Amino acid sequence: MLLRLLLPLPIAGSKYFWYYYASDPQTKTKIAETDNNTYTVNAPDNKAGKYYVEVGSGGNCDVRSNQIAITRKDDITATLNTTGGSVLMPGKNKTFTVSTTAEAPTYKWFKDGTEISGETGATLVTTSAGKYKAEVSQTGSCPVTVQTAEYELTQPDNFKVSIKNKIGLSGLYVRPCNPNGR
Repeated sequence: MLLRLLLPLPIAGSKYFWYYYASDPQTKTKIAETDNNTYTVNAPDNKAGKYYVEVGSGGNCDVRSNQIAITRKDDITATLNTTGGSVLMPGKNKTFTVSTTAEAPTYKWFKDGTEISGETGATLVTTSAGKYKAEVSQTGSCPVTVQTAEYELTQPDNFKVSIKNKIGLSGLYVRPCNPNGR
């Protein structure tokens, strides 16, 4: 893949200072200094991000171009989502979903590092504890595969339920029920 940056007209005697940054303009990187109005970035160095050029002599009076944002179709993300915390109570289930920027995605699910056979959708429902993650593959002309972060789901061996007296029922008398009705 080739990325070519081109200004409409060359400016005689000027230098062209080509810059790139991913998301924060304060982290810009000068990628080239040329004597002409064209700059070519060859794969795999053509990163997604913002590119611009400054034209002049390298001083305070240089002219800066507008930025051009480059996105890559193979720069996908995948995020594992769930609600309700990381503890799975006995007899309950947990639903995981994957959100992704992939085009025509396919999915594989893993528990404790092992692929879960037959689970190929964007949603997984489970009833057991473990470490879960998903693998998302983009199909088509720009194939790529990424994995979500791992999510650990725990299940208690036992638990205790306690009720606290919050309404001040001191002095309350509870009389046992007489089976004879008295």
